[in-house]
Amino acid sequence: MECILHYFADCSEHIKQPWMDLVLNTYLDSSSLPPSIHRLLCLDGAQEFDKIKGLIARHPETPSIVLEAILPGATDPVLARIAEHPNCSRRVLEKLAEHRCSDVRMAVCDNANAPLSAHWSLARDSASDVRYRLAEAFHVVDAVLEQLIEDENPYVSCRAQTTLSRKRQEREA
Repeated sequence: MECILHYFADCSEHIKQPWMDLVLNTYLDSSSLPPSIHRLLCLDGAQEFDKIKGLIARHPETPSIVLEAILPGATDPVLARIAEHPNCSRRVLEKLAEHRCSDVRMAVCDNANAPLSAHWSLARDSASDVRYRLAEAFHVVDAVLEQLIEDENPYVSCRAQTTLSRKRQEREA
């Protein structure tokens, strides 16, 4: 994929160096150099690739198209870093809000770019930790926080009330 080639050409040295070391050490000694970097990054279960994907997902200047390109085969910790990334697209955030891993869903709660539909879905999440994380997010709209005030879990309810009160005080100031 061309976007990944451009990304590696211009990325920071702390990402470029492990990538080059991996390619050189893993593939140049053999005759099976994969046909594309995209295919290489999407391999499952390779710790080296997971480390590189993590570095890419943590870098603040990684564009959304590259974040989306490394989704296939990414482990839950990498998906959580993608979900937290400020350049993550709304479409990807909506998809990650339905992920099986609660850590990934909690990371979506922290992203101010998450769409309202994701917030409503997360407000009804079966995991109280996810609802609590959403209740403490200052960027969540008041209507979602008001729903969380009615949550059966007293910690979620109290946190939503606190967040909503802080937001209202700030608006009045």
